[in-house]
Amino acid sequence: MDGATGISVTEPSWNVSRTLTERGTDNKVVVSLRAPQKVAEQEWRCDFSVTGVGPEQTHEAHGLDAFQALIVALDGIHSVLSRSGRELAWEGGEVGDTGFPPMVPQAFGLGVVQEVQRSIEEVVHRFAEQARARRSREEDG
Repeated sequence: MDGATGISVTEPSWNVSRTLTERGTDNKVVVSLRAPQKVAEQEWRCDFSVTGVGPEQTHEAHGLDAFQALIVALDGIHSVLSRSGRELAWEGGEVGDTGFPPMVPQAFGLGVVQEVQRSIEEVVHRFAEQARARRSREEDG
């Protein structure tokens, strides 16, 4: 109950979650995320939690709009999981693949973002070409 207004204040429920499993154990790590909420003019907040890798706490990710808050939250989840040092996997993923990839840091400007994106695209293209060549050799072979 909020003492100033007399209104009962409850935390919104978690909107989505993903359970990860630690390699070689039955340990579970649960990642939960709430939908972004507008908290002020040009400020949005997206809460997330990661349980099973340290003290349980809710993290707040902020952005100028809902999408930025969501992107910052997803990057925060990646950061918490990476810092845990655990070998985690989500259902259907490989060990080490949590399904939360690192984001391209935008704080360094558009030029850096574009350079990193070009590098990623070049690597993906190279791997795709190698896979096509392998498949072609297997079909011919």
